[in-house]
Amino acid sequence: MAEPIPFIGAFESTFQPSFDTDVAETTAHITSWREDLDLLRDCGVAEVRYPVRWHRVESERGCFDWRSSDETLAYIRDSGLRPIVDLLHHTSYPLWLDGFADPAFGPSFLRYVRAFAERFPWVGAYTLFNEPFTTFFLSGHEGIWEPHYRGLDGFVDVASNVMPALTAASRLCRELLPEARHVYTEVCEHHTATAAGGVAAAEYANDRRFLLTDLFLGRSIDDRRPFVADVLAAGGERLLALEPGAIDVLGLDYYAHNQWAWEAPDVGTTCP
Repeated sequence: MAEPIPFIGAFESTFQPSFDTDVAETTAHITSWREDLDLLRDCGVAEVRYPVRWHRVESERGCFDWRSSDETLAYIRDSGLRPIVDLLHHTSYPLWLDGFADPAFGPSFLRYVRAFAERFPWVGAYTLFNEPFTTFFLSGHEGIWEPHYRGLDGFVDVASNVMPALTAASRLCRELLPEARHVYTEVCEHHTATAAGGVAAAEYANDRRFLLTDLFLGRSIDDRRPFVADVLAAGGERLLALEPGAIDVLGLDYYAHNQWAWEAPDVGTTCP
């Protein structure tokens, strides 16, 4: 008999800084988390991706309140569930930071990651930052999330400010949590062409989609790649000089709207 397919459960807590609320609060998970976790376990799920809500843990700069995380993570562990701790999900940073363009983001994030690792040395898996490309694209290129930048210059600015902190956090966790796995998550996106005119657009979108993962891993980057050339033209040399981190598990999040088939050569300003 074939082994059953293991499922990983998850709860999200994306923060909306403009409204000072997060998904764990709007869904009432924050008040019914015990029941939610029990239901997940009773369904046969053994591993759960679970948020540490930085925006609440460090609502005052430099002061960490771990009471909620202490309680929930201990309950997860004692229930026999294995947590994959989600340290930053999309825009879930404290209100005192001016988003991903804030020069203070890097030092603040590293201080938070260090404090987490020292507080929870037993954790066996963690995600440092959920979907970097998607997050930077929506906040730095499409202007949907803070800081509402638009275009390639905005994408490069945001990615250049945050990616060094992410790879540094990866190296830090290698030191402080040597037995834990870094579960790096991105969108499982792939572009194809249905007509000759869309071939270049699909290649460009695919190159754009995978660049940050390549950089995180320290892979050799060919500056003739279509998106790479534009990143360099936008002042992205510092991004391509990134000191790499490490990935133990690559998680790919699939959404049907991430499968685009291009017919025309224009990638436009809006793209998944």
